[in-house]
Amino acid sequence: MQQDDEEQRRLRTLEGYCILDTPPEESFDRVVALARALFDVPVAFVSFVDEHRQWLKARQNLKVSETQRGIVIRPHAVAQVRS
Repeated sequence: MQQDDEEQRRLRTLEGYCILDTPPEESFDRVVALARALFDVPVAFVSFVDEHRQWLKARQNLKVSETQRGIVIRPHAVAQVRS
């Protein structure tokens, strides 16, 4: 029960940010670029998870902009997207 309450609180908080489905923002793009450079990785993204999906606010070297909530972006999927 407590886990459900926490999830509902998290979803309400996310909704309160009014960030889902908004256009790209330079500040998020810079964070993604910095993460790629610092960790020397081919792909980086900032995502938000709502009730049904994972939505990517910013991304580099990844074509998808969202996935179903239960789907995790795995390295083999990233390799397929980049090619």
